[in-house]
Amino acid sequence: MTETLIAQAILLKLNRAMDSLVPQAYGRGDLELCGVYLNRGRLFVLIGSLPILVAILYAKNAYLALDQDPKVIDVMDRYLRAYIPGIYFFVFSDLQRKFLTGLGRTRLPMLCFLAVTFLHPYMLRLFCEDLDLGFEGIGYAGCATNLLALILLLTISFVDEEVRQALHFPDSRAFYGHWE
Repeated sequence: MTETLIAQAILLKLNRAMDSLVPQAYGRGDLELCGVYLNRGRLFVLIGSLPILVAILYAKNAYLALDQDPKVIDVMDRYLRAYIPGIYFFVFSDLQRKFLTGLGRTRLPMLCFLAVTFLHPYMLRLFCEDLDLGFEGIGYAGCATNLLALILLLTISFVDEEVRQALHFPDSRAFYGHWE
């Protein structure tokens, strides 16, 4: 579990730039630039997550080399591998939330995260008890909860006409000013 917390903390730090950049662009009325910042954040999270992904995938070997209990390591490895997509869903939902907040949309993202927080215990019961997935079920429940949050935030984004104007597919503008 510590590994996922560290991974999420590092990746969430990459999202911090959204706290100031999007509101500044929105204040100037530049919705297109707001979307560029969102796409740039997505790109940085993907690039920044690669070393973290490698570390998670090889955590089992590292702990075995440190002579830790193999049974505990096996449980940890099963959980980590089940939760890997959940890390991405969590970080991308945080990025989308920061984007919406930067555009002055704070209430619905807050309610979205509140709703999925209350749904998480039911997800845990579904995956761990009802589907009898054991420790992997904890990872799958986290994935489902975080995916639901991301889907809700994206839905909010596409329903709001002004926010939708800021959304566009990633292109070379995500690199502008970085690799020139």
